[in-house]
Amino acid sequence: MKKKAYWQKRSEDRLLDLLGQADSVVLKLGRYYNKASKDIDKSIKSLYGQFMSDNDLNKNKALELIKGDEFRVWRMTMEEYLDQIKATEDKALLLELNTLAMRSRINRLEALQAEILAQSAIIASKEEEVIGSFLSDSIKDSYYKNVYDEYKDKNPEVLELMDRHKVGISRNQVKKVLELPWSGANYSQNIWNNSYFIAKRAQAMVAKNIIAGRSIENLSRDFAKVYGKQYYSNAKRLIRTETAYVKGQADVLTYEKLKVEEYELLATLDNRTSSICQEKDGQHFPVDKIQIGINYPPFHPNCRTTTIKYREDYGDRTRMAKDKDGNNVKVPLGMKYEDWKKWIEDPEKGYNISNKESKEVSPAKEIVKGLPDISEIKTDKDRKKFAEKVIENMGIDASNIDISVEYTYSSRGYCQFSDEIIDETLRYNRYVLERDDDRSVDYKIKTSFHEAFHLRATGLAWDGLSYGQADSDWLSIEETFTESAAHYLMSEYGIKKKLAPAYPELLGKNLPRLKQLDKYAKCKTINDFGKIALEDRLDNIGAEWLKLYDEMNKKKVGKEYYSKYYDYIEENKDSLFDLMYENSPQYKDYRDRMKEDLKNAMNSDLKKLSSNEEFVFYSIVTCAMQKVGVK
Repeated sequence: MKKKAYWQKRSEDRLLDLLGQADSVVLKLGRYYNKASKDIDKSIKSLYGQFMSDNDLNKNKALELIKGDEFRVWRMTMEEYLDQIKATEDKALLLELNTLAMRSRINRLEALQAEILAQSAIIASKEEEVIGSFLSDSIKDSYYKNVYDEYKDKNPEVLELMDRHKVGISRNQVKKVLELPWSGANYSQNIWNNSYFIAKRAQAMVAKNIIAGRSIENLSRDFAKVYGKQYYSNAKRLIRTETAYVKGQADVLTYEKLKVEEYELLATLDNRTSSICQEKDGQHFPVDKIQIGINYPPFHPNCRTTTIKYREDYGDRTRMAKDKDGNNVKVPLGMKYEDWKKWIEDPEKGYNISNKESKEVSPAKEIVKGLPDISEIKTDKDRKKFAEKVIENMGIDASNIDISVEYTYSSRGYCQFSDEIIDETLRYNRYVLERDDDRSVDYKIKTSFHEAFHLRATGLAWDGLSYGQADSDWLSIEETFTESAAHYLMSEYGIKKKLAPAYPELLGKNLPRLKQLDKYAKCKTINDFGKIALEDRLDNIGAEWLKLYDEMNKKKVGKEYYSKYYDYIEENKDSLFDLMYENSPQYKDYRDRMKEDLKNAMNSDLKKLSSNEEFVFYSIVTCAMQKVGVK
């Protein structure tokens, strides 16, 4: 039985935790989707590249039989594919694949269609294995946590009590949950049906392009859209829905074991909740009358509604909700979705949510909990251990992340994009801090937080991939929020001293414009922006910034705005330069020249500054923002 601390987490958070883990599973499967797509693309070019005419495919050659050595190689390849596929039941996809693989005469188009089927079958086989294991673990994990919650108030020796009462879950119970065709098919059948659907769609697209005589480049591009991306999005929807199902079934097993008579539906109190779940929030039903999709979740794909044991008296129990600014707060358990909507529209009426409760659920406090004291961080090895603890506390799966301290030459730290990055999903595979960083330890800690914020986006939706690298507009928002979040985490860690911001040009230009948007209108400090950004990231909202960048870019900020800081800058010029050099000690020998650059910038059109003038100007402005706030 696992240690007591492992189980202690609020029950309403568990489904969201499992959904986050499910997204990580899909991320790991992404490498198989990418490999399959690349292998098929390679086959397209191999089968047809030698028959192109002016870069266009020759449809007559596409229907030509393959013969001799070419046919023997193809047959051996099919046999190797079939050996990789693990499946115990008859599947439509496999039946069609075997029929094609056993053909003694086959043309190039049919050979390519067989390749698509084979790669799809390999993916389905791997999905069945990986997703099945995850769902099985999720059932057991949820069940034991549920039972622990019931027993923990009855006896301090709760784990021994659970053992004595034989509350374990059997393999047969887990198997029964996984094999139930609750939505018309079980998870395994859905995986194979999904693969067959995508394969047939891809086959039709390939045939249409070849017969139309389109170029290989067009065919490859269209195939990647239909095949790889379709697999990823479908798999994500499938595993999230199946995860909600197994979590619900673990609750059912708990209710039955503990003889709970009624359960209550608990929807998520935020603006993303479906109308179906909004209406069902707070409804309660007998456990022996459960009907999945009717009175028990999941009610739809990607459903986030869960259940709790029904009580007539809620007492002082609470649940999580979003306030009107998007922050996590505790609200009374008796607050239902309709009550929440009214409270959001007019917080002064109805329920009173105290600031104390909001602070108690601060995710930043969870991140800094248990971190080594700043006095303990003396070596690069200490920095690495600190970073590893931050990453762990952020809930990041670092099993495939290389965490290191090494010479970086051009930066204080960075997170490296994975080679297997998917257009719609962000993925990193390295977290690096600069070796022999010459700044003080507080700035080194800030960089640890900064890079961990980046890393926390692994597995989240993003829209920043442009021609194989990160889009500059996307980076503008990402770095602004990342640096702001790092400063917020520093204050939560206990460093009250104001530090000079990195990326001053971005923060100096973006924060005043973001402040003109409703979501950030109440932000008065860099930390305020960081708090919102951190809570959004921990809530897996994603890293899709281009729309926000466009909205922000419509807001104008000119010299009139920055002149609000000029008096303070003139009165505190030396101390602001001292602060800037804390983060950029390599420039401290150029103080006089940089002062001249600042003077020129403050008296010039900000759109016509030299690169040196712009750097100095926004460095000093953001240091001033740290001292007097974001005006």
